[in-house]
Amino acid sequence: MKKIKWTKRNILIWGMLTVFAFIVIKIASRSIENDVKSLLENCEYTVGTVKVFFIPNKPPDPYLRYKYYVDGTEIEGREYHNLVLTRGMKGAEVDERYIVAYSKKNVKESVMLFKYPIKQAGDFEKYLEEFKINPPR
Repeated sequence: MKKIKWTKRNILIWGMLTVFAFIVIKIASRSIENDVKSLLENCEYTVGTVKVFFIPNKPPDPYLRYKYYVDGTEIEGREYHNLVLTRGMKGAEVDERYIVAYSKKNVKESVMLFKYPIKQAGDFEKYLEEFKINPPR
């Protein structure tokens, strides 16, 4: 294995690549945040159940699969690493239930709202009342 010689040129190249990668990640993250924000501005709510939560030791990134029902139809949603982390999920267990916000225009577009767990009867209705005054963002 050849050892890298750390010249000013190599340090500059690595520094530029690092800055470029940071910018790309930031732009992608902002785009996802905007998509979620847009969905939350014109959505309906239901209860979703976590079906798979996978955290690998190495790539690919973690993901979560959940299901929810709209008008009696079962729909599967997915969350990927950047969404899961940016929206405050600390960990989820299979069969846990949370509020799901889905698009009025396309019910397959959804986000699971990890800050709103459904732990007992009445939680869903309580959150719906809360959302009238202070909707999720």
